Amino acid sequence: MPDRWTDLVRRWLATSRVLTAGGAPDRVEQYLIFQTLVGVWPATVERVEEYVQKALREAKRNTNWVDQNAEWEGAVSSFVRAIYQIGPLRDAIDALPEEFQAVLGRIAVVVSDLGTAHHAYGEYFGDGIGRENFEDRIVIYQDTLERDFGHDRELLARQVEQTLRHELAHHLGWDERGVGGLGL
Repeated sequence: MPDRWTDLVRRWLATSRVLTAGGAPDRVEQYLIFQTLVGVWPATVERVEEYVQKALREAKRNTNWVDQNAEWEGAVSSFVRAIYQIGPLRDAIDALPEEFQAVLGRIAVVVSDLGTAHHAYGEYFGDGIGRENFEDRIVIYQDTLERDFGHDRELLARQVEQTLRHELAHHLGWDERGVGGLGL
């Protein structure tokens, strides 16, 4: 049983790597989340988010009850929500050619619910593949994608894939006009 658990955790860590944002959650916190999910499954995403937030504050690693790190807690909460919604994003990544998957493997891909505030389905943050001055990150906005395409699972999956490709093209050096010329 311990070997099986170790294998599962390694696979979950590898699969969920694209869901971390700026290091959040760290590996210890990810392990806590996986343990929690196994221990309480089936549980609602809201219940798991509440428990994880309390556990993070109690652990006092990256946030606590007195000096709450809202950005860190938000990124961890997005991670938990994304685990429940990993299908379309994971499918979009798997659909990329291997060369692009290799590039994407070096970029954080974050799922966020701030799309309405940003008026976007996704965004690329960074300085491109040719420079290493800033951490590169692709943000996929779950709230706006689900709002506009959630009524049709296939349509949502296609739009997530298109958004991921669009933001990856920015990382590869295309500006907005160039990405539009690619049909993205």
